[in-house]
Amino acid sequence: MTLQTVAGLFLAHSVSRVIAQREKAKKVEPDVSPVDETTFIKGVEPFDRLDADDLSDMVLAVSPGEFAPGETIFNRFDSPSYLYLIKEGLVEELDNTGIIGRYADDQVFGFRALIEGRSENTFVARKRSLCLRIPAGYFLMLLQSNPEIRKFYSRKLMHRLDHIVSVHERREAAAALMAPIGTSDLHHPVFVAPEISLGEAMEIMQAQNVTALLVDRDTGREIFTRGDFHEKHTLLHLPDSTPVGDLTREALISLSPDDSVFDALQVMTRHSIRHVVITRGAEIEGIFEQRDLLRSIASRANVIAGQVKSASSGDDFNKAGAAITELIKSFLERGVKTRYVARLVTRLNRELLAQVYQNVAPKEVRDSSCLMVMGSEGRGEQLVKTDQDNGLILGPGLTWDDVAPTTQAFVEALSDLGYPPCEGNVMVSNPDWTQSVEAYKESLRRWIYQPDETSFNQLAVFLDASPIAGDEDLLNALKAHVFELLENQTVVLGHIAKPMLGFATPLGMFNRLITEKQPPNAGKLDIKKGGVFPIVHGVRCLALEHRILETSTLDRIHNLSSLGVFTRGLSADLIESLDIMSSIRVKAQLEQLVRGSTFDNYVTPQELNNQERDLLRSSFKIVKEFKKFILYHFKLNLVG
Repeated sequence: MTLQTVAGLFLAHSVSRVIAQREKAKKVEPDVSPVDETTFIKGVEPFDRLDADDLSDMVLAVSPGEFAPGETIFNRFDSPSYLYLIKEGLVEELDNTGIIGRYADDQVFGFRALIEGRSENTFVARKRSLCLRIPAGYFLMLLQSNPEIRKFYSRKLMHRLDHIVSVHERREAAAALMAPIGTSDLHHPVFVAPEISLGEAMEIMQAQNVTALLVDRDTGREIFTRGDFHEKHTLLHLPDSTPVGDLTREALISLSPDDSVFDALQVMTRHSIRHVVITRGAEIEGIFEQRDLLRSIASRANVIAGQVKSASSGDDFNKAGAAITELIKSFLERGVKTRYVARLVTRLNRELLAQVYQNVAPKEVRDSSCLMVMGSEGRGEQLVKTDQDNGLILGPGLTWDDVAPTTQAFVEALSDLGYPPCEGNVMVSNPDWTQSVEAYKESLRRWIYQPDETSFNQLAVFLDASPIAGDEDLLNALKAHVFELLENQTVVLGHIAKPMLGFATPLGMFNRLITEKQPPNAGKLDIKKGGVFPIVHGVRCLALEHRILETSTLDRIHNLSSLGVFTRGLSADLIESLDIMSSIRVKAQLEQLVRGSTFDNYVTPQELNNQERDLLRSSFKIVKEFKKFILYHFKLNLVG
């Protein structure tokens, strides 16, 4: 009997017990109306799609719940026992910083905690809240048996994750408002004499790329802005020869570099001005403008996205790439979970790569091909820049000769942006990774049925492919072909899964972290081989077995959990362990970048604090247990 069968029987038994308890409860709760519950449930998406039998079963399974204002429904790190449908009231979801979501009448909460196995946040009733509670076992069984419900909550999870990323973006923008002005890129002060003319003033502004000049007088300094020029010259028609000294009368309004951006907002609003002079003592350090204020208020991610979309040169792309790295540091320093940072950075990176591709590829190539990224970039799990992993699928009418100049230009452009060439040559400039659909199908057939020492690695790389430009239907057709080739191929799946056992988990007796003994990595451990890869690859193989199209490891875990492949506890442990190891890994890589050294996947346990070492040990324990799960599931002890 398989673990999945045992889990199914357990869930069925749990549901039977809950239904029996519900029937008993009805005898002592005569005020609960089955008709009312049926009507209410039918009005809540996605349960409006249930057939009569499933709806009747759910009505029998649910129970009422009432929560007073301020009452905690379940806490962070809890594994809740129910999915909650709010009939009346208001419930808030809180992380360790503040409110991250609100739920009111006819809304559902708790589904993410049930699918992931553990709640990341705390849920508190803010008003008297009346709910219907769907038992966890029943909800998870419904996900397994009803594809429509599973599909709905899969999309809902993605929207929920995007919402959380958006909340973090807004918090990042709010934090920027409280940052000292001195940390901003101030505009350098340009001093002029009061005798210069309007025409000369505008020429200086254009040459110096500023929107304000500081006018030196014997009695002090005043400011002349581009807005003043348009008012005096364009509206009042004063001649170009008019001295600016005749037009400035206002004293400077200044702030200290230690004052916040929010202070600048208040000053600008109070005085109806667009420029504030930043002074330290008697020295003028620069000028802070209204447009700088707007950039501070806006999400930095949106600002970077704007930079990417308007980029037209290598310098523009380099600035946008550097801004993404700074954004990563900012989020991680504020304790944002790595998986949320990766989701945001993935969007920005893909916009960057798509824009580069648009700059180098002719329209006829872009329209008739699909540019895909693979590896960690394809899974949406890359933070700092690693080597290039990309490929091109050619539509009808395109050949290698047609696209060779484009592929070379694309690879060179990415190299200039700091993405080194792939050591395995998985790049569009390699004809093996720029092929027609039929040629790729032949490659896939060979990788699966006539494998050599690199075939399964190439297949794994392809399975993580995500489209970033062009016709994504070309990639979808190839993914569907992989599923067809592997239908009922249990032994082949075992061969594909076996590499996850190829690297030892660096955890010894008494939970001792095992490091390498010999230079150049003495005292270090490879966190990717020892921890990240086994989870990523094991989940990848299970997703392949269950025909799951999603490429990110988190999305795959969600889908596998919904299908009942993972227990709630295992889902939660895998998600948290992967996040912990990814966070430790990227922190080490960013420190290597600061030192100017080439980054890798090694971490030095002695450089971690006690909490990080304990979390790493716990994560490696989960990795060991997951390896046993995969060993049993694919019967890897029987695979030669």
